[in-house]
Amino acid sequence: MTAIEQKRQGSGWVKIQTLQGLRVAIQRMLNKILMGKSPLDLAETFAQLSNAWINSFRAEVALIDMMELEERILALEI
Repeated sequence: MTAIEQKRQGSGWVKIQTLQGLRVAIQRMLNKILMGKSPLDLAETFAQLSNAWINSFRAEVALIDMMELEERILALEI
């Protein structure tokens, strides 16, 4: 394997700094489970990861809503 092929392939590490980054990492794990030889053996793990993905999405939506409310409050105070 050449250095260029290795660079394209990446290390497999995902830097998780945001809720969106967390969802990307969870999606990768879910895809690996689904593409594996026996996804039914990992059904419980799949369900837990799916719940984590949904919760991170809900948290991000709540955060965005809160930021919009703060902007509206600031606009009213001015």
